[in-house]
Amino acid sequence: KLTNTGFVASYVPLLSEDLSLVSGDPKLPISSSNVEAKKRDINFYFNQVKEQSQYIFKPKDILIYKIKDYSDRFFFPKKIKKYSSSANIYEKYRSLSKNYERNIALVSRDGLDIAEGKILKSKKIKNGYSLDVNVNEDGLLVFNSFFQKYWKAYSNDIEIQILNLNGLQMGVLVKEQTKKLDFIYSRKTLKEIIRNK
Repeated sequence: KLTNTGFVASYVPLLSEDLSLVSGDPKLPISSSNVEAKKRDINFYFNQVKEQSQYIFKPKDILIYKIKDYSDRFFFPKKIKKYSSSANIYEKYRSLSKNYERNIALVSRDGLDIAEGKILKSKKIKNGYSLDVNVNEDGLLVFNSFFQKYWKAYSNDIEIQILNLNGLQMGVLVKEQTKKLDFIYSRKTLKEIIRNK
């Protein structure tokens, strides 16, 4: 949900309140997948592998599930929640999961304010995304994608800093006069690295 994933594909029926089946036959011939989690032991998993291996070269129907309330790719957060930056990775992701709400920013740093505005249009461009925005109040806009140092952000064609909010989300601070934002993924290809040696 947090990383802008809207759908899950699976050969095995998935049981979750956060998923709704949109395609495929849920009555697949896998009896052991219906065993309650508390009754599962090591034999359950061996049987799962054995049952599923028959479908490697002859796959069965795939099930498509929609994830409820997943966050948008770009958004002005409705709220900012803070998590402890000193937490170990397991505590961090447990906290992110526990505190998840659609289109909120989960951050470890202080001093970030919520921007007010509207995303008028977003489109995929070569190596990134382009947004037309109307910003009413300075603050944070979230780019809902894994943080990578190779992303660059431009506000009205001027480079601005990308913030690593939690490893799973990035953000930029936008000003009231911002009308256009571009996010460009810029990483040298292997061909370029070899050519420059």
